[in-house]
Formats: sequence, C-alpha cells, structure tokens
Amino acid sequence: MQLLNSLFRVVDRRQEGEQTVFDVELCADHLIYRAHFPGHPITPGVCVMQMVCELAAEIVGHPVHMTGAKNVKFLAPIIPTATPRVTVRMTVKPTRIVAAVEGGEQVMAKLSLCHEA
Repeated sequence: MQLLNSLFRVVDRRQEGEQTVFDVELCADHLIYRAHFPGHPITPGVCVMQMVCELAAEIVGHPVHMTGAKNVKFLAPIIPTATPRVTVRMTVKPTRIVAAVEGGEQVMAKLSLCHEA
C-alpha cells in the first residue's frame, strides 16, 4: 500500500550536503489513524519505515524494496494531531538508507534500513 499522498504528503524537498531533507505533512484523518488508535492517533512504526522507503524512492527514481532493518529506534510517538509536520533527513546508499524523523527539535525516530540495489 502506497502511503505517499494518502497518509503523508511532501511539502518541501531540499539537499543539505549529502542528505536529502523532506518536510512532510501527516494526514491525521487517514483511515490508519482511526484504528491506531481511536481518539489517540499514533503513526505506526511500520508506516514510518514505509514512509522512509517511499521517500528514498523519490530520490533514486524507482521503487525501493526493503530487505531488512539494521537498526530502528522509535524515540517518541509521532502523533499527527500534535505534530502534523515532520522532517525526514536521509542518505540513500546503494544498499542502505539512513534516516531520522524529527518533529521540531525532537528526534522521533532513527532508522538504518537495508534495501535491494
């Protein structure tokens, strides 16, 4: 299931050195948030991982298929009603994606994902 332009949309994309930075707006009325959790929406971790893969695909110009997760840390819940806009900073290498999801000054998730070259 593609989440780009349904669960989230890209507001801005820019290059900062080797990192590509996306400002992303979360769609708090998405069906996923009605189930996770009713009245208290939290972005599921698997959706954060999928969002990172879809943003990486925007960088490389083709779908990115994750083959593993080397290191994933969820440091704070991503609540779309409290933090409707997050920043995703990432570096895409031939077989690895390194990303951080930030809400304002707070790092909410750090991910190191493996993908097919």
